[in-house]
Amino acid sequence: MVKDSQELLLLLKSLRLFAGLDDAQIELVAAVAEVVELAEGQSLSLPPDRDYPFYLIKEGKVRQIRQLSNGKIELRSLKRDDFFGAEILLVGGRRNYRIEALQKTTLLMIESAQFALLLRGIPTLRNNVREQLLLNRLLRRKIFNFLGEDESVYLIVRQHPAFLFVSLIRPIIIAWFGVLIFVFSTLIGASSLRLVVGWIALGFGIVAALWALWVVLDWLNDYYIITDRRVINLNRIILLYESRREAPLTAVKSEEVKTSFLGRMLGFGDVITYAFMGQVVFRGIADPRAVREIIEGLRKLTALSLMEADRQTMESLIRRKIDPPPEPPPSPPETVPIQRRRARRLQQAVPFRLRFRQLFQTYKDEGGVITYRKHILILVKKTWIPGLFIAFILAASIYVFIQNTIGDWTYPPFLILSLMTFTILIPFTVWWLYQYVDWSNDIYQITDEKIIDSEKKPLGTEITKSAPLENILSLDYELIGFWGRLFNLGNVIINTGTDKLIWLTITDPGRAQREIFNHMFEQRRRKQLNDARNEWDQVSDWLAAYHRQAEDLRRTQNQPPI
Repeated sequence: MVKDSQELLLLLKSLRLFAGLDDAQIELVAAVAEVVELAEGQSLSLPPDRDYPFYLIKEGKVRQIRQLSNGKIELRSLKRDDFFGAEILLVGGRRNYRIEALQKTTLLMIESAQFALLLRGIPTLRNNVREQLLLNRLLRRKIFNFLGEDESVYLIVRQHPAFLFVSLIRPIIIAWFGVLIFVFSTLIGASSLRLVVGWIALGFGIVAALWALWVVLDWLNDYYIITDRRVINLNRIILLYESRREAPLTAVKSEEVKTSFLGRMLGFGDVITYAFMGQVVFRGIADPRAVREIIEGLRKLTALSLMEADRQTMESLIRRKIDPPPEPPPSPPETVPIQRRRARRLQQAVPFRLRFRQLFQTYKDEGGVITYRKHILILVKKTWIPGLFIAFILAASIYVFIQNTIGDWTYPPFLILSLMTFTILIPFTVWWLYQYVDWSNDIYQITDEKIIDSEKKPLGTEITKSAPLENILSLDYELIGFWGRLFNLGNVIINTGTDKLIWLTITDPGRAQREIFNHMFEQRRRKQLNDARNEWDQVSDWLAAYHRQAEDLRRTQNQPPI
């Protein structure tokens, strides 16, 4: 709860929407702002007959529930630095929705009319709101669905338009050569030769146009993203290729800005982020120094947040050592046999449809172990030939059986037909099953401590590679080719320094990369906390011993002399 105006000023200065405002402008905002607290599960009271006030989330998380015109329900999760309300002012139309707090939440509320006055009087605030609206609209695109629900996005940029122009110089030169060749063709007297030279000029023009179109599409689909967790280089070529390189902010060591002479003239440059797992390069972006400052500020803020969490954990541990909490009452005995029987019955009650689907499942998260198989298209590629033969044999057998039934054919008899079908099907069925088991045995796993790459041939050799998460130096993924882009099929490349593990042709390699990153972060964080807890345990034992000795000494001194 905000207790006074000074605390409200500090709260406003900590919010991203008010970045760049001076003290006088912050005081103008504070004069019309109110703080609203929501408990977990509580709904926000919104006026039914007028535009909603403007709300900005300071802490916590809420759910926005809105019914669309087609009857569907739209659910959106909003978190720190997100805002809602004042839709008539911001998007030109009123919207009806409900807001429910998913956890304890602190909101900043400004009436719509007063917020309109602030936007007119403070250009910086108006620009910040406009940029955030554009960012929110951009984030609704499907290409950004890899971002976590609780992940706050601070920046999404493309390369500078001047960098695009520099990239277009080569196709422009090719097109200029085409124009010169065409002009030269008009000076040729022989019609046949003039036609040939004209076609050559047209060829130069087509190549230049296609090259320029390729460069523009490449520029439109490459994004550089900064969130409160990581920096991301998203490189996409429509229907052909997608690659994402990223580094968690906790793994970032330093940032560097590089500019060329032409870049300094036109206002673009490179930002290189050095991390424990390699580099993430933002190439040819506008205002590279400001982008570097954003990364640096978020990196320091992340470090401070981790330090604050460590401090709270340490204080809680020391408090429990000095003043141990009362022991909880003994819990009633658990009916383990009954629970086990119930679990066994539930396991046996799994429907056949679900069990059949698990046979071809390419992703499974079970017991803290994530398992990937190769894409289902790889299974189709391995089994389509025996599958085609099996389908043909069954179709021919059914056709002959029908002809026998209606009396057109009397040979072969049903028994002989069945034996012939069964005999012919055996080798093709064995072939199909072999290919299926070969596909099913190639698995890639992520555990809490390591990654595993296992390949096993039916009735043959098994090769299993593993690497501890802490040994991973870099991590990339790629979607290559039309089919890979269309079916989200690609490779994950894991570099451990001494070796390189490649997860080949898996489903959704971007998700696999993200999950490995998350496990790496959690493993590193667990190790840091375990090391810190060992030190805190030792320090808390010393402090507890000191307090016991001090209490004994104080009790001895307070005893009356005998």
